[in-house]
Amino acid sequence: MTRISTNVGATRGLRNLNKANSKLDTAIQRLSTGSQINNGKDNPSGLISGEKLRFQVTTIEQSIKNSNRASNVIATADGALGEVSGLLNQIRGLVQEGLNSGALSDTEIEANQLQIDTALSAINRISSNTTFGGDKLIDGSKSFKTTFTAANSAKLSDFQVNEALLGTNASIAVNATVTSAAEKGKLRYAGGSLTSKTTLEVAGAKGSQVVQLDSGSTVANIRDAINGISESTGVSATIGNGLVLTQGAQAGTYELSTNAIKNTVSVNASTSGSIDFTDLRGLTTEGTDATLGGSLSISIVTGTGSRGTTDVTAITTDASGNQTIEITTADDGTNSLASAADIAAAIAANGTAAALVSVTDNSSVGVIGDTSGAQALTGGVDGESVTFSDNRASSTAGAFDTLGGSLSIELASGAGTLATAATDANGDVTVSVTFGAGATLQDVVDAIAADQTAGGAAEFITTDVTNIGTGTTLAAATGGPQLFTDGHDGLNNDVSFTDVRSDPSVGTARVAFADPSAADQALSITIGGTATDPDITVNLATDADGNIISTAADVAAAINADAAASLIVNASAEGDGSETVADSGGLANGVVDPGSGALILTSDNYGSKQFVDINVLNGTFATTLSDSTTAAGRDFGTNIGVQINGQSAQTDGLNASIRTGALDTSLSFTTDANTVANTVAFTINGGGATFQIGEEVSTSGQIGIGIEAVNTARLGGLSGKLYELGSGGGKSLLDIGPGQSGSDLVGIIEDALSRVSTLRGRLGALQKNVIETNVSTLGVALENISAARSQIVDTDFATETANLTKAQILSQAGISVLAIANQQPQQVLSLLG
Repeated sequence: MTRISTNVGATRGLRNLNKANSKLDTAIQRLSTGSQINNGKDNPSGLISGEKLRFQVTTIEQSIKNSNRASNVIATADGALGEVSGLLNQIRGLVQEGLNSGALSDTEIEANQLQIDTALSAINRISSNTTFGGDKLIDGSKSFKTTFTAANSAKLSDFQVNEALLGTNASIAVNATVTSAAEKGKLRYAGGSLTSKTTLEVAGAKGSQVVQLDSGSTVANIRDAINGISESTGVSATIGNGLVLTQGAQAGTYELSTNAIKNTVSVNASTSGSIDFTDLRGLTTEGTDATLGGSLSISIVTGTGSRGTTDVTAITTDASGNQTIEITTADDGTNSLASAADIAAAIAANGTAAALVSVTDNSSVGVIGDTSGAQALTGGVDGESVTFSDNRASSTAGAFDTLGGSLSIELASGAGTLATAATDANGDVTVSVTFGAGATLQDVVDAIAADQTAGGAAEFITTDVTNIGTGTTLAAATGGPQLFTDGHDGLNNDVSFTDVRSDPSVGTARVAFADPSAADQALSITIGGTATDPDITVNLATDADGNIISTAADVAAAINADAAASLIVNASAEGDGSETVADSGGLANGVVDPGSGALILTSDNYGSKQFVDINVLNGTFATTLSDSTTAAGRDFGTNIGVQINGQSAQTDGLNASIRTGALDTSLSFTTDANTVANTVAFTINGGGATFQIGEEVSTSGQIGIGIEAVNTARLGGLSGKLYELGSGGGKSLLDIGPGQSGSDLVGIIEDALSRVSTLRGRLGALQKNVIETNVSTLGVALENISAARSQIVDTDFATETANLTKAQILSQAGISVLAIANQQPQQVLSLLG
């Protein structure tokens, strides 16, 4: 090399040395950081892919943490529910033991009830105190918020929203439509009274029993025998009603009246004093011409020609209904000789006149002379009345046993008109009203209405003021509390009729209750119509005031005792039939179903699991399906058909449920709502508990669960609620007896256990099948995504170590070569030397 101005070799060596050092720096950085992408220039596309995978890893890791947290919440709730379940099982055992009353003393049963009360309190305490992170879990705080109209709410006996995901929606509308009605298992027997001894095996969903019936047993006897074992079989019997004439609850009443003021006229004597004539027409309206049909007048005429007697000589009535009684006196040829006694005797001797007026027989009056024309009786005022009604309830109005006590009113003279109310230790209420001189019925009404204090008179009494007229004054105090009467709860005043004719299909029978609208009428029956279309009219009995006094039992007994009516229909009263009936509104409302009178055997509940089975072991007992023609000994019920938000729901009896990714709900329809095309609508407005357990922040990565309140007020079913098992709840061990069976208590507990167990199972399934599988799936995804990201981002130490060694060698070689290249120009000096 002879040119030294440009050391090309050194420049080349320096460039390669820098290149080797750059590789050395890269290898050192990758080995020291463990990442082969430390900035964008290392691998732009790899950086993008790696960051995406890194974001996904972070999401998955947090989703796993969320899932584990959700699992912890559910496990906490499940633990509390397990304790509730244990308490319910304890209560079940205590009830079972307490029902063994023949072997337990009253003290032991009371001790069992005390334990039940304690267990019920514990359930409520668990419900109130089960929390996670400060949030309560099973007190209803985690349930969904729903909105119902009153009409839709009445169509459901129960409902639950188990899961719902609203996502970006403000609410979820739920519409459930009945597509087919649920049915009970049903068989029909129309054979009438048995002609021979018959033995039947009656079977249903609860079990089977054998019934032995004697020859001559009526349809009613068969019904009673089957119903006597219905708790063991699940089969009940009724006689098909052709007609039920009903009357609802009636409030107890008390009627307060004022005395009518009669029309009078005073006729002066010709010598001294006067005598009084008093209007006798009418009883409740006496005294008012307008209500009595016209005026009444007295005309006394002095006889002529030495008349020997005083007589009623004429009673005339004009076109307006005004009447005049003419009396002609005895005379001496010029003057009257009639005394007050003579006038009274003349009136008494004439039956028509005696019914119209009375005369004050005053012997000191003197001689009665000519009245110079008719003298009208005036000044009469009709009697007034006001009806006070028991205001304490509407569905049981007037039934003191259901209202908690009797209701009475007491009126007494006082300085002014004032009403107060007092309730004694037995729950009996007395409303006291004091009234001053000249007080009217309106004053009493106003005083009661004015007492608006809590527990005051207005709370107990309402008034009917339609019959208050001109303001006659109260006659006297009531002389002590007067009990409200005639009230009943509407449970014992219905009367059922069945057509008992041998061939009722030839025509239609009709029955009507008629109010005679008259006082003191006896109960009677009249039959009209035709032989094929008979009409039975029951003329109801009334009291002296014209009030109906016929009870349901009276009517049923009269129908069944009447030789002609009993060949047309059979009548039976509801309950004990002790309550009064009412006018039924005519024969048009009383058509009797010609197909009635058959024995209808039905399963106690609806659904395909319910059935009625009649096996004739001895005798004859032919049953058919409901069509009355198809012979059958067994019939199953059917489940209700329901579409929820357009999708077919799973159904069981009257219950329907649906489970989709966004909605899990169950509904229980009432019997009245069990009709095709009936729709229940409600809205889910939020609430519940939302768990973000997936990667996607949307409904696909979330679960929304609802946990209804688990307490004694909510647990239970159709038999009642759990709180009723407590002392004073009406269905405790101490309440077992007539009207309250132990099966109701057991039914409540079993319904409560079923609800708790179902909730635990649902939460457990969610925990195991959703959350745990989600954690497992996310774990696998985390492994694979982490591996993929590692391949892109992480340093391959074997490769980078080799690269480091290579770069080190190249760097060292570059330095050596550079040194050599820098020494080469010095060789030029040899040319100069």
